[in-house]
Amino acid sequence: MKNFKTFIPFIALLILPFYSHANETNDGDAKSAQVRMKARIKAVGQLKVSGLAGEDNQGLLSARGKLTQKQEDLLDAENKDRSIIYAVFAKKFNVPVKQVAFSRASKIQKIAKTGTWIQGKDGSWTKKK
Repeated sequence: MKNFKTFIPFIALLILPFYSHANETNDGDAKSAQVRMKARIKAVGQLKVSGLAGEDNQGLLSARGKLTQKQEDLLDAENKDRSIIYAVFAKKFNVPVKQVAFSRASKIQKIAKTGTWIQGKDGSWTKKK
């Protein structure tokens, strides 16, 4: 039993780097997502200004018109990266992902440009004035 007690700290030292690396991976995923989002910010903005996409009440982009395949891919990539960031923040603050997404949706909608489609809490869509 005495040998086992001295063995526990050794096991902890072996496991700790893997645990630490898992947390870095999540943060790294979020940072990579932010870089990708920054690279496509103009294209996303154009999609919203054109009225083909809007900000939904879950913090994601939603199609508001017929999109080309390239536009659909853009929308999907943006939503995937937003979801990655929401998951990292939810884990970091120990809250549900849905709560982070809803909070972010509210902030995105407040800073959205005039004319952007916005989805209300009740699911209805209006253009921001």
